[in-house]
Amino acid sequence: MGTPQPRAVSAQTYQKFPQLVKNNVFDVEDNGYGMIRFETGATLLFKVSWAANLQDDIPMSPKRGRSLLSTLIYGPKGSIKVIDAFAFDEKTFSSPIAFFEDQDGVPAKVEIPVQDVRGDALRAYEFREQATNFLRCIRGEEAAVNSSSQAVQLMEMLDAIYRSSQLGKEVTVG
Repeated sequence: MGTPQPRAVSAQTYQKFPQLVKNNVFDVEDNGYGMIRFETGATLLFKVSWAANLQDDIPMSPKRGRSLLSTLIYGPKGSIKVIDAFAFDEKTFSSPIAFFEDQDGVPAKVEIPVQDVRGDALRAYEFREQATNFLRCIRGEEAAVNSSSQAVQLMEMLDAIYRSSQLGKEVTVG
């Protein structure tokens, strides 16, 4: 997919759960939903929430209570689902990554091997890779995983999400 240019955003953010915060400052939204349309015709649908009335089929996490983080990517040749590797539970899901593709006209699940580095080991691994890339970049040994233009593009999309929510309509990006 690369990094196609975003063209338009339609989004809404909400602040509906102030009772969950024990301090007097509650200046952040707790839910955001929307769609980003790209120059290639691709779309990104998102729903993000840190507070919600959750269903009982969402697993309990010992540190965060009932939570589920997941990403779904749909494409013409296959789809992939990635669930929260920090709270991965083999009783609920067989793997934190599921890949589905068409095999001779039949949808098939393809197993993807995943290194089991749950808990603190996963957090250490995740940030170690980011820190290693950062240090190598400032030493001039390798390029950054994400370019400055990608960072600007991300900020433009985030700004458009808030602008769309405030105006109550689709907005252009950039």
